[in-house]
Amino acid sequence: AGSCDSERDVGMLMEYLSALAADTVWPCSVVLLAQAAPAPSGAVDKAVALLEYQAHLVLEVSPLVSGHSSAVHGQVLIRPRKQQGQQVLMHFKARDNNVAFFRPGFFQT
Repeated sequence: AGSCDSERDVGMLMEYLSALAADTVWPCSVVLLAQAAPAPSGAVDKAVALLEYQAHLVLEVSPLVSGHSSAVHGQVLIRPRKQQGQQVLMHFKARDNNVAFFRPGFFQT
């Protein structure tokens, strides 16, 4: 029963935030962070799946598949809604006060 309550709570929160963002007096965007551990055998937390379903854009941040690199700290998979375009893979490197994003293989210091 706890899992169903969590899913219902996430759904209600998303409805509320979507209505708030659609307000014409103070329009805004809704940004949510969902941190999930890698699931065994491709299983996805239902609450995270609900958030991804309702999202216009999902940024999936992960370490490099190939392992450690001093020039690149990780990768970001940008997944727009299916009707809006294709997903894009970008690498990133964290710096002192910012983050540099670049296409794989195009890193510049």
